[in-house]
Amino acid sequence: MKRIQFLCLLLITCFSPLASADNLSSIYQMAITNDPQWQAIVENYKAELEIKTQARSLLLPVVGAVYSKSRVTQDAPNIGVGTDPNLNTQLQNCFDINNQVTPDCNENVINYILGGNSILQLKENGTSKQSTTVDNLSLQLTQPLFNLERWNQYKKSSFVKSKLDSEHEFALQQFVLRVAEAYFNTLKAAEDLAFAKKEELGIGEQLQRSRQRYDAGISGLSEVREAQGAYDRSRTAVLIAQTIYEGALENLNSITNSQQKNLAKLREDFPVTNPQPEDEENWVQQALRSNKKVLTSFHLDQAARQDVVEKNSRHAPTVDFIAGLSNIKTDNGKDAPLGSSGNLLSDTQRTTVGIQITVPLYTGGLVSSQARQASSRSHAAHASLAAEQRAAAALTRNTYRSVVNDVKRVELAKKAVLSSQSALEATQSGYQAGTRNLFDILQAQRSVFAASRDYSGARYDYIMHSLRLKQISGSLSKTDLAILDDWLE
Repeated sequence: MKRIQFLCLLLITCFSPLASADNLSSIYQMAITNDPQWQAIVENYKAELEIKTQARSLLLPVVGAVYSKSRVTQDAPNIGVGTDPNLNTQLQNCFDINNQVTPDCNENVINYILGGNSILQLKENGTSKQSTTVDNLSLQLTQPLFNLERWNQYKKSSFVKSKLDSEHEFALQQFVLRVAEAYFNTLKAAEDLAFAKKEELGIGEQLQRSRQRYDAGISGLSEVREAQGAYDRSRTAVLIAQTIYEGALENLNSITNSQQKNLAKLREDFPVTNPQPEDEENWVQQALRSNKKVLTSFHLDQAARQDVVEKNSRHAPTVDFIAGLSNIKTDNGKDAPLGSSGNLLSDTQRTTVGIQITVPLYTGGLVSSQARQASSRSHAAHASLAAEQRAAAALTRNTYRSVVNDVKRVELAKKAVLSSQSALEATQSGYQAGTRNLFDILQAQRSVFAASRDYSGARYDYIMHSLRLKQISGSLSKTDLAILDDWLE
């Protein structure tokens, strides 16, 4: 029964997720999927990329449809036609009291008319409420035929897109560095914690021996106190190393949004070699060609130059093709009274086709001011490009030298570990022979652990400086993490 339980436990351990250590590539994949900072960068990049589509849309036709339906109610006067009151008076004088026509009737009426007097008169016979319904449907098309400003704006958007691409590539390289740094900082902190615990254990053993020697009367109390002081300091170092490790691990967990408990460690046979090619100026020239920040400044300079052209082109005339189709229906209703302002029903179709030319004559100096502003910004962008190139060249040289020095530092630190270990063994032999004291052993132990920490730190510094050198030269990618995975176990 116990044997079966042991086999089950062995199988669970072998197939547990913790059994296979997480390497750099898996950590990177988790980070790029879960890190909110990277997600924000990606979404902002997508949003900024729309600038080229928006600039292109200004060169394409614009088609719009408008429909409106309105109802207007108003009080309209009723207008009629009647004879003039003066004519009515003349006509009434044509009859006597017996309703017989008087002899001078014809003559009076004829003289009235020949005198240019009014015969008919418009008369208002009250008011009536009138409701009018208007349906308006129109379709309008505008196609720019010649618009120099918009064309130059579209050309500028290509440079802006290239700038955005370079910025995004730089952000991706920074993210690769961020993941690698978080990963190796955690490994280094774990090794420093292990060194601190070993040092605490070693000094604890020396403290126990010093107490035994003191109890046996071989050594004095000062030796015990010396060992106790060293042991207390080692415990403090463990607490500090534990805090640093937990902080580094928490940083890695926040990037991946998961709890990392089993990271693949750097192999002891990891090769530490000089950068290839071993030519500092070759790296500098590559950085000037491919560094993402330099490329960003270059495309920004090109966009600023094109912006000057765009602003100056606002002086040019524009030509647009326009076409329109509209239908207007008006209905005053069936109950509109005759003789009022209308009981009309109309259905009007209108078609418009033409060329529209717009010539800017005077804008209050706005266009000239914008052109001068764009020119100054272009000069500033060109100066920024020169500054970025110089900064990239200097940073490449300094990082290249750091990598070369790291190679020497790793070699020397490895020798220091071996020599300090030999010195500790010699000191322990001398202590047993009575020629060395406990203080010498404690110092020798400190030297061993200090040399081990220096060796570990030098290797991780070499890795990070090598990655930064690739990033500065513009060649860093997630493939470099996969290459490092081959040296993790």
